Amino acid sequence: MSKILRFRRRNRPGWRTAASKRLKGLAQAVRPSFVRRLEQMKQQRKLRFRAAVAGAILLGFAAIGWALI
Repeated sequence: MSKILRFRRRNRPGWRTAASKRLKGLAQAVRPSFVRRLEQMKQQRKLRFRAAVAGAILLGFAAIGWALI
């Protein structure tokens, strides 16, 4: 890269502000709200599936018990 291009890149408007806003580590990272919502939806789906499986097992045991009586 030539000296002129380096100078223009370094001195463009907003260059210092963008450089100062860079993350220094994961402690400064802020997760977007939609990521949290997606994880909540995924966890709810998982819980619903487990509840459906548990309900099906209990219903099966109830049907077997009713059939044996």
